[in-house]
Parts: sequence; C-alpha cells; structure tokens
Amino acid sequence: LRSIPAVGPTLPFLSYLGAFRFLRDAQRVLNEGCAKFHRRAFRVATLDGWVVILSGTPLVEELRRRPEDEFSFKDGVMSSFHLDHTLNKENDLHVEAIRDRLTRILPMLCSALVEEIEIGFKSNLTDGDEEWIAVPALEFSRKLVCQVNNRAFVGVPTCRDNSFLELAGSFRNGVAVSGAILTLVPGALRPLVRRVKSDVWRATRLLSPTVEKHRKKAAYGDDVFGKPDNVLRWLAEDRFQLAPYTIAECMLLMNLASIDPTASALASALFYLGESSSLAEALREEVKPIIEAEGWSKISIDKMHKLDSFLRENQRLNTDFITLVRKVQKDITLSDGSHLPRGTTVAVASESAHQNPDKYPDPTTFDPFRFSRMRAEAGHGPQHQFVNTSTDYLAFGYGRHACPGRFFAAIELKAVLAYVVLHYDVRLEADAQGRRPENVRVGPANLPSMTAKVLFRRRQRTCADGGVDAGQT
Repeated sequence: LRSIPAVGPTLPFLSYLGAFRFLRDAQRVLNEGCAKFHRRAFRVATLDGWVVILSGTPLVEELRRRPEDEFSFKDGVMSSFHLDHTLNKENDLHVEAIRDRLTRILPMLCSALVEEIEIGFKSNLTDGDEEWIAVPALEFSRKLVCQVNNRAFVGVPTCRDNSFLELAGSFRNGVAVSGAILTLVPGALRPLVRRVKSDVWRATRLLSPTVEKHRKKAAYGDDVFGKPDNVLRWLAEDRFQLAPYTIAECMLLMNLASIDPTASALASALFYLGESSSLAEALREEVKPIIEAEGWSKISIDKMHKLDSFLRENQRLNTDFITLVRKVQKDITLSDGSHLPRGTTVAVASESAHQNPDKYPDPTTFDPFRFSRMRAEAGHGPQHQFVNTSTDYLAFGYGRHACPGRFFAAIELKAVLAYVVLHYDVRLEADAQGRRPENVRVGPANLPSMTAKVLFRRRQRTCADGGVDAGQT
C-alpha cells in the first residue's frame, strides 16, 4: 500500500496517531483526503489498519462494476464489524428473506404497519390530550422501529412480546460491543471473544412454538394460514426444511441489519420536525388530503413526494462518512494506477458525494424539498426518489449490493412521519434553543444525538386526520 498516498503519518507506530485522529474526527480526515487527492485513491489509518478510500465518480463506478471475486461485499462487512468472530457467516438467509419476500409483500403490509405504529405510540408515550411528553428521540425511535419492523418480520403477537423485543435489542448491542472489543484485540486472540449464540438459542425458544403452529396449519390445509403476511410464516413453510435455530438466527439478523439505520433516520427526522413547525405544517398539508381520499396504502404513501424528499435530504446530510466497504480478494490495479494487494479494505467517502456542489446547489444547507423540486423539474424523476441510489447518493449503498431493505424502510419511515404530522405537534427541548441537536461522530459513524429529547403533544383529533381504521386498503 506504500504507493498509495496517505492522510497523516505513515511510519510504524506513528500511524496510530492518524488512527486516533480518524476515530476522533473522521469527517475532517476524509474531507482533507478528498480535497488533496481529488478523484484518486488515498489511504487513512484506523485502529483496524489501513483503509483505502476511493474518491470521485469514475472510481466509484469502477468499484460498482468490479465482480465479487475481486471486491467482496460480504467479506468487507464481516471484517469491518468483526462479524466473522461473532456470527455464523454462512447464514445469508436474512438477505434472501428481505429481498425475495419482504419487498414483495409490502403492498399488503401498509395498513398493518400503521396499526402497529399507532399501538407503538400509545405504548411508548404517556398519552395526554394537551400535555407535552418528552422522550429521548433515539431510544424512542429504536423501540418503535423494533416493534413495527417485527410486525412484518414475525407478526402478531410476537412483535408486541417484550421478551422478544428486548432480545432483539440485546442481540444488536452484543454484536456492537463485541465488534468494538475486537477492534482493540490482536488477531490471534479474537476467537476467544464471546459469540452471541446464546441470544440465538433464546430466540429459538421464543419463536419455536410460533413456527410449529404455522407448520401445523399449513399441514392441515388451514385456510387461515393463507398467503404469508410476515417473513416468519414464509420461512416456516415445509418446502424450505429450515431448523428453528436457523429461522431464529435469520430473524435476529434481520433486526440487526434494520433497527439502527431506520431508527437513526427517524430520530434525525424528528429533530428536524421539532426544529421547524413550518416543515411539519408543509408535510401535513401534503399528507392529510392523500389519507382523507385514499387511506393508508403503499400507493397513497408513494404519492407523498415532499415527505419522500425530506427523508432523502435527511439521509444526504446525516449518513455515515464511509460506505461501499469491500475487501480485495486478489491483487488489483485500479484505473488511476493504484495497486491494491489482496486483503486490502476499500471504501468510499460518502460526504464528498453528498455535498458535491456540482450536483447539489448550496450543498451544506438542509433543504427538505430539494428533491421534490428536482422530481417536478424532471417530470416523474424516479432518480430523485428516496430509495434510488447513484454515485451522488450513497445512503443505501450503490449497485448490486445496495440495501435490499430500503423499500421497506422507506415505506415504514414515511408511514411513521405521516402518522406523526397528522396526530402530533413536535418540538425540541428548551435547552436546544430551537436548534437541531448536533450529531455524535465516532470514527466513520455519524449518528443523531443519543441523549437529546423531542417533545410530542397530541393534536386535536378530527375525522380528517385519518386513524388507522379510516380508509384502509
């Protein structure tokens, strides 16, 4: 890697100074590299070793085109979070379940998701008619997203079972803590760090009765079984011949992959709503007539272009600082002449793409309806939708490994925020002085504040506000 220019010191031991700088302020390190080595590869030191950063559209496109046997997505993810030491790396069932099942059943899920959103708000807020209720935004978002996700993953009543929901959270925390510890542990000692198999066995005990019930209904031709409306029912079908342990592990992996990204996006969006009552009102003006006329459905939610734009802009400014992490599988020379030895970790700096002034006028300014205007100017403009990926928008990745769950996440987030603007006023704590709380930045992670609160107050209900039993489809 010595032929690739570096940001910071490169000598042995001194490179650790660069690694700690990256841990403290990755955003600045990456921006410095992108400015100095524009449209070229450069490297940054991390506590896990050197990472080669690709900057500029040509290199991002090259990374997208290269095959898996050159740049491995799976190995990149496993090594970045040390999942090869904590999880069963052979189980990719959760990816198939999300791509091949969850996305297909989205149209039948919408009213159920909104029902779960309403239940989640009632259970997580001490609902008063006129009182402001303060909750930590990120913690609230994680609880709500976990419950709503699992309405689609495991169905009722398990999605409301506190034992299972707490387990899904502890599994996520266990993987995160193990990964953080492994970053500091020498490679030879990493196999000694505890795996999270105990959580999988607990999930197996909780889910096995439901799996068995679904299989019995299917065996006896029970019409109640019908078409699977959650992922667990689909996986329980006899044609797959899956062990309960494998199904339970899949459910936990789906939660691991989905809860934190969706909850972070939701918490960040709530901070923006709390900062600007005019933003909430503009969204309400869009959402209300659509729900009045059509009720809750995927078709009606897809018509909420301003809400879609708000979420896309939210992610443009508040996503992690690196993305498209890959592990090099054999010695490769890139088009810019950079030589990458086998085993090198490569990634893309997302902020240089998301704040490119050639693509986004006034790129550092939060403009919630930036993309809805672009859609209107371009006709239908599908390239400006929340779920669309490109070299200029990497929040969901890019190419064949773009997040397969983004379609579900988009519907879920839009349903939650539509429900919020219809039923609640939102504001920030007085200590925030009307300004959105600063993000927490640790290494490449760019997260909403973990402690800041948002306040909800229920709006005076009218029939036009459209409860979940109004116009469902």
